[in-house]
Amino acid sequence: MGQYYRPVIEKNNKPIAIDTYLNGEYECAKLMEQSWYTAEYVNAVSELLYNKPRQIAWVGDYAISVADKFPNVPVELLFETAYGDNSTPIQSLKTTDFSLGDKYLVNHDTAEFINLNKYYQENLASDGYCTHPVSLLTAIGNGQGGGDFLYHAQSEEQVNNVGKWAWNTLEITDTEPKGYKEVMYHFIED
Repeated sequence: MGQYYRPVIEKNNKPIAIDTYLNGEYECAKLMEQSWYTAEYVNAVSELLYNKPRQIAWVGDYAISVADKFPNVPVELLFETAYGDNSTPIQSLKTTDFSLGDKYLVNHDTAEFINLNKYYQENLASDGYCTHPVSLLTAIGNGQGGGDFLYHAQSEEQVNNVGKWAWNTLEITDTEPKGYKEVMYHFIED
């Protein structure tokens, strides 16, 4: 059965779910349906991190089943925020021209960053597609349902890195952060 995802972002020191609608239209919500470099929905979510450090997680509707794999992440709270009876998601996002080109994805909790131009070059598959680092690095629940990043990954290491930055404080910037370590992750589907 398919697993559906909804991003949760910190706003005013509390988690807020982001609706899976863009311009009022439903966006496909399986992880790999949302995890392409040029996907309008994931770029609209990513723009919320542009020069605004915030905690973020891409929460699957089976996330509770893997909560023990995220000991430092409040998985139950994030799940309740995304799917609970009292969740109040941010209303539908609008299409934006925001892109990851010439930018850096910064993890302030680990003092690391990804040069997104290099990420694109190293993750561009032979079919011309590139995966999106924000949704994959922050996903909670990967491997629990159809549409996850699992079945066509090039290596187990790639699968194990999904969710590595879940609920970390991330920011997208135009400048390389000083004193932070540059890192690279690969999420290439065969």
